[in-house]
Amino acid sequence: MKLKVIKLNRKNIFIIGLVTIALFLFINRLDYIFNSNISSGQVIDIKTWFTRGKYGGSYSVPIIVFYTDTLKITFQGVTNMDLKIGESVDVIYKTSKPTDAKVYSFIGFWFLPVFYCIIPFMLLNAIVFSFLSVRDRITIDFNTFFKWRK
Repeated sequence: MKLKVIKLNRKNIFIIGLVTIALFLFINRLDYIFNSNISSGQVIDIKTWFTRGKYGGSYSVPIIVFYTDTLKITFQGVTNMDLKIGESVDVIYKTSKPTDAKVYSFIGFWFLPVFYCIIPFMLLNAIVFSFLSVRDRITIDFNTFFKWRK
């Protein structure tokens, strides 16, 4: 049986890497969603603080309370979520650790994981576009690979 020889240029390698990063992100977030409960919470307070210096400013964090079957949980949301006291929010939490709850919104649930995917994306760009020229090809010959493995 004749196996295939695959030749990849830098565009193909970049697309494969990008799809892998995105797939990892979505599998991670979907796994979290499927293994968690969603409840309704309420903003009970807004903690605000100010910083000095050249890049000083004000920051605010919502304090949110929600109830599980047996517990009352209070946690802090993400900085600068633009929520008001008394506002209802959806909360997602794992039943094994409800104190690690998150506000179920883009900023509260998706933003940081998407932001952290920028790091491997930048590394992928640096590696692919620094070490491979436009005419370079990486060849994977499955015929010799499986012969070597026998």
